[in-house]
Amino acid sequence: MKSDFETTIEYAPTKDGWNLAFVRHKPLDFNKKKPPVLLCHGFASNRYDLDFGEDEKYSLAKYLAKRGFDTWVLELRGRGRSKKEGKEFFDWNFDTYVNYDAPAAVDYIIRKYKIEYGINAKILWVEHCMGGMISYVYGSREGKRNLKSVVTIASPIYLTGLLKNLEKDNLKWLIKLVDILCPPRINKPFFLPLWLENRWMRKLVEKYFVNKDNVNLDILNKMWENGIEIVSCKALYQFAFMLSRSDFCMYPKYPRICKKFENTILQNLFCPKSYTKEFKNFDLPLLVIAGRGDRVVPPEDAFQIKKLIKSKEIETIELSKENFSADYGHLDLIIGFNSSQEVFPIVYNWLKKHS
Repeated sequence: MKSDFETTIEYAPTKDGWNLAFVRHKPLDFNKKKPPVLLCHGFASNRYDLDFGEDEKYSLAKYLAKRGFDTWVLELRGRGRSKKEGKEFFDWNFDTYVNYDAPAAVDYIIRKYKIEYGINAKILWVEHCMGGMISYVYGSREGKRNLKSVVTIASPIYLTGLLKNLEKDNLKWLIKLVDILCPPRINKPFFLPLWLENRWMRKLVEKYFVNKDNVNLDILNKMWENGIEIVSCKALYQFAFMLSRSDFCMYPKYPRICKKFENTILQNLFCPKSYTKEFKNFDLPLLVIAGRGDRVVPPEDAFQIKKLIKSKEIETIELSKENFSADYGHLDLIIGFNSSQEVFPIVYNWLKKHS
């Protein structure tokens, strides 16, 4: 079947030696004056997060490309086709994505448009989960001049919703387990795909990440097989630390001491800086999408960003049975039965409006 776009693989170099992979879907009737779209996946995912399947039914990237957008699907370091010369030491965390990967990806696309098309492009950024957290920080910094607008899908701020659900299910011990398996400042991988082979762990993850009444189970299993990857222990530890403090913060240099002096006058000396303090500089148009059935990032968590930024244009959309076909969960926002009919058009119309 003839495609409406051509697909290529390109690489953006980072300042610390990584080559980040893009899967680029460029429309055949490409309009170089139309802003490029950058898509970024979630925490343990790769390109399949937002570009799953051969057609647009489960691929937001292809859906947008077929409607005229030059679509770039980024894979952060340690994911998919992204690579580094020499041995990988799994020595990165969330801060690394913000300080190295995001600037490298955006700069590459902007430079490409300038050299090849003579266009000073601004980027439309669309993300799922952690990708949205990256955009909030980047958009509070140099992203203010490089981005045109931002769309986040199930992206948390304080992770309070997840913490409440863990406490409700008596699963708060999982945070302590991460501390044991991934102690701070240890450069090693965490083999998440192997953990998902355990029936109990798979059932637990699906309980939190999916509304199973709203997904094709064959597609879900393929996502577990192809879309989930080994993660850095440092990144996993940082998110566990964020959870324990209910704060969107930098990697802790002194985690043990911080926990000892938390809520004291010495807290600022030993505890990491909160990223949320920078969000007052975020003034880009923002669309926030959340699902009522999401137990990882419920709407009340995702929508907290409204209180922290100064954007004049903010739209929040909650997908629930009241207005849509289902109470959407974390993953079925992008691979649900009706994502391509209900979620993808919302993203497309926002991008079209800001083109």
